[in-house]
Amino acid sequence: MKRKNNNFSKTIFTFIIFYIVLLLLRLWNGNFYLVDSYEYLEVAKLIIQGDYFTTDNLIISRRPFVYPLFLSLTSTFNPFVIVFFQSILLFKFPFFYIKLIDFIK
Repeated sequence: MKRKNNNFSKTIFTFIIFYIVLLLLRLWNGNFYLVDSYEYLEVAKLIIQGDYFTTDNLIISRRPFVYPLFLSLTSTFNPFVIVFFQSILLFKFPFFYIKLIDFIK
């Protein structure tokens, strides 16, 4: 049983190191926007303007509400800050997942 946890810890550690390398490459490149980023930003603007529930724009049916809400709350920040905050959340996720699995067991 101990060996299984050790392998799981190594997997999480490898995942975090891989993501840090990707984050550093993204920061070095200076490209913070992905292919779908502009659609999420458009939905975030609708949320900020208060038009999310009254618009006929089809973009809201393609993009979930949660991430644009996060962007609308952090829209005044530099993209670097938003990417950094997302990275912290991503690092915390495996530990949250482990706690959730332990809670369910």
